[in-house]
Amino acid sequence: MLIDPLDYLMSRPPGCAVTAMTPDGVVLLVREDVEGLRAYPSQCAVEVRLAAREIDDVLIIAFMCRLSGRDAGTFETWINPADPYQAQILASLAEQPDIDVHIHIDDSRPARSLRSPNHLRRGAIAIIEALADRQAWPMQAFDRAKAAWQREHPTVQALWASLDSPTGSTLT
Repeated sequence: MLIDPLDYLMSRPPGCAVTAMTPDGVVLLVREDVEGLRAYPSQCAVEVRLAAREIDDVLIIAFMCRLSGRDAGTFETWINPADPYQAQILASLAEQPDIDVHIHIDDSRPARSLRSPNHLRRGAIAIIEALADRQAWPMQAFDRAKAAWQREHPTVQALWASLDSPTGSTLT
């Protein structure tokens, strides 16, 4: 059974993010506290990054955004392309023109919504092409590979800084 992305987000503390599929494509849902929300200016820049890395024959994907260029406004979520639902997320990132970011405080309604042009399409296509000849892996293998990458970059800010392009994507 799939967990509703918004229910999952609301069960997590501020600073967390999750992807969700909508009829219009992928959206990024982020959890913020009131003070964090107030820190974003009215014209809030949205940067997005997508990076894929192979660890022990498992391809893991970090999908990140940074709001207003702030370390405290940096969020990560992970995509396991071996999971059919998450593969749809990657496919949508390869096609949709924009990425919406919905900021939630304590409510199922967003406190604020932002939109970024989707500069990740070419990177998502490259990742999909890299997956063409791969066999799926179990979730436990994905979790181990993700944990290994996170040990190298133990904070979301360190992971953000390690990625090549502020709006592009990398495949390593």
